[in-house]
Amino acid sequence: MHRFRAPVALTAVAAAFALVGTPATAAATPFTAPVFKATHNSYSGNVDGAKGSNAYQLDHGVRFVEFDIHDNGYATAHDYGIGHGSPGDLVDHTGNPASSNLRDWLNVVGTWSAAHPTAAPIVVMLDLKDDLTDNPSSSAGNLAAVNQELQAAFGSRLLLAKNTPAERPRTRCAARCSRSSPATAARVPRTAATSATTPP
Repeated sequence: MHRFRAPVALTAVAAAFALVGTPATAAATPFTAPVFKATHNSYSGNVDGAKGSNAYQLDHGVRFVEFDIHDNGYATAHDYGIGHGSPGDLVDHTGNPASSNLRDWLNVVGTWSAAHPTAAPIVVMLDLKDDLTDNPSSSAGNLAAVNQELQAAFGSRLLLAKNTPAERPRTRCAARCSRSSPATAARVPRTAATSATTPP
């Protein structure tokens, strides 16, 4: 089984532009240059460490959040489940969404971002714990469904890879992700997204 990583840090150029402010400077600042606060398993809050809710993390300068997602139950819930080993595993609902549905957690990030338009861009990394390529359609939870969730959560603030300059960061995932998933290899002025595959 492959693990797919899809950060919602919507691609380097838009993110750099939002951080620096001018197109000329943005083009000269690679996405890999800035240093910013990040949390791993951001959904776990105080269950697995002392991170607090996602809003608390964002309020305190975190600009990279990571969600593990599973497609278990997608056919009935029409959404991915957040959790470490399985949907709901190590998920802290205190101050966070009552559900473990990805849509609700992305909306927290999107709502916070919209309320803080001058904050630095937010990278949302989706660690796909299940192989979504075996899901035959978006109604079954394939990669197109991930893109639809990102579009629904971030709307016009999500900048797609196709709308950024041709020169992208040369990372292991940049080429593969943009071919397989147009929205996940993208960026947003307020939120960003990329994807990567890693061996099991």
